[in-house]
Order: sequence, then structure tokens, then C-alpha cells
Amino acid sequence: MNRTLSLGLLLGTVLATTACARAAEDSSAAPVASEAPAPAQASPAKIDPALPVAIVHKTASCGCCGIWVDHLKAAGFQVQLDVVEWATLTKNRTDPKLWDIYITHSPFLPEPSLNGFMSDTTPGWWATDAKHKAVEAFNAESDPAKRAKLYEDVQKVIYDEAPIYKVGDFNALAAQAPNLQGVTPAPWPFFWNAWLEK
Repeated sequence: MNRTLSLGLLLGTVLATTACARAAEDSSAAPVASEAPAPAQASPAKIDPALPVAIVHKTASCGCCGIWVDHLKAAGFQVQLDVVEWATLTKNRTDPKLWDIYITHSPFLPEPSLNGFMSDTTPGWWATDAKHKAVEAFNAESDPAKRAKLYEDVQKVIYDEAPIYKVGDFNALAAQAPNLQGVTPAPWPFFWNAWLEK
């Protein structure tokens, strides 16, 4: 029996969202390349034939995904690495039949309900009555002290239902040249309408 475990990896890692979906026997992702160089820390491990094949979909710019591949190999998984362009990755992450575990990262946001996993439409599709009740009460309150208390209820639902789990932390250092103009400060930098002043 050829089982597969498909991982949709987006950029890096902080949250893993689980869904009740099984990977398709063959991936419909449009691979750009079938292999990427392994990071220097790759440790050889014996492949466990009882484990499913782990299919990893990643973009070429994702450095964290190689680390996940190393961890999977060290755990005995056979890994198929599919490097795809951004459009394919974002399309495939919306189809729960293409993956079993979705790993992504999130910036620290000052408004907790803006974290991606709080949306009913984020891969993993966490949409339960308990979540909605806790999040709606939290969002309806404007007093910071009362909101902190209400967020305890949100955290309890997260722990009770385990739609996500934190797998690590990351930090980024950003710098900007003085002649770079039009950049809006954001957790994820983007350079739309930016220019270099002469």
C-alpha cells in the first residue's frame, strides 16, 4: 500500500494546522523542481517503510522547509520535495485532499483575532461553535482588561480543540537604506510602490 503524507509548507514555521484530510495518492501540484539541496545539518536516517511518503510542497524562496525535510528524514520518512511557484502553493493549500498537515508561520500581531488560524477559511478550517462563541465575545469587548480575561476563553478553546500548535519561534532583522522610499512598515515587508531616491 502506497500511503502519502502531504505537507503544504508556506515560507517558514510557527503554526501547524491540522485537518481531517488525507493526501491524494498522486499530487496534482505542478512541480517546478523535484529536489532542492539539503541543508548542511542533514543527518542520514533509515527509511521506515511503515511510514507514509511525506510530500512537501514549498516555494523556492522558503529556507525553513529544508529544515522540515531534514526532520522528516531523520524521523524515517521518505520525502518527495516538490518546489512550486507561489500561485500553485496558494491554490493547493485550499484543497484539503492535497495535504494532511499545513505548516506556516505568522507574525506577532497586536490584535490576536487577526491571526490567520482564527479565520474559518484558513487551511485547517477551524470553525466550531465553541470557537465562534469565544472569539465573538472577545471581539465585541473594547476594554483592554476585560479583553485579556476573555482571551483566556479563546485560549481554552484552542487548547481543548487543538486546531493548531506552535512548533517554534523565529526572528527577523530588517534594515532599510535611507534612500529607499515608499515602504510601509509591516510584519512581512512588501515593496509595492517603493522607490530609490537619487
